[in-house]
Amino acid sequence: MLKLFYTRIEEAINQKEKFLNLSLSRDRNQAVTKFRFLEDKLRSILAELLITHSLNESFDNNINEFVISKNCYGKPLVTNFDNVYFNVSHSENFVICAASDGNVGIDIEKIGLSSPLNAENFFHEYEVEQLSMRTEELKKELFYKIWVLKESYLKFKGFGLTMPLNSFFVKENEGRFIVTETNKTNNCSTNLIKLKKIDVDYYLGICAESSEIDDLKYVSVDDLFLNYSESHLKPIYVSTERKSQ
Repeated sequence: MLKLFYTRIEEAINQKEKFLNLSLSRDRNQAVTKFRFLEDKLRSILAELLITHSLNESFDNNINEFVISKNCYGKPLVTNFDNVYFNVSHSENFVICAASDGNVGIDIEKIGLSSPLNAENFFHEYEVEQLSMRTEELKKELFYKIWVLKESYLKFKGFGLTMPLNSFFVKENEGRFIVTETNKTNNCSTNLIKLKKIDVDYYLGICAESSEIDDLKYVSVDDLFLNYSESHLKPIYVSTERKSQ
């Protein structure tokens, strides 16, 4: 089981004061204060609200709060329940969260925010070769497909950028995606990697143990605000580390 929830920050901009004054976890408050721009603050706030909503909607839990800590590489993990996983990502107008009964990593990117001209500096040589064979327009599309899939794989593994982007490559085969790590002889299961296009100019990469992925579910910022304000089961963030899966 894997459920996907998303919201749009544009809806929160006109209501910025109520979101900026919302009582959040200590960790989230500290993160929000470090951001200079309003949009970045709102993305961070909505991420916490969406995580809370996604976990409460996806799992039958009416007793205990979800306790969340980060592994030594910074990946957030639920530590007091088995088979409860989540991951969050945001880009420009979208904030999206995945909740699953198996490990999961997601990444969303708006097409056009990065340049494929720099791919040779951090992509695997196989991916660079594939990009070089495309026209400029197709090159940009492929660049973002590769980018979100690689980022989602990194987040799935839980190693962060300690695992170099050029140490593995993404290959499309008959509409399915395979990840190959260059220091391993086996490929990752093809049902782990999924790609979705959202609106016209966003790509979403999903790397998950579950092959059963629900359709994206939209949640308005008003509903997120109300649900968070009334919820007695907000996640608890602790500093204890757990090793990645």
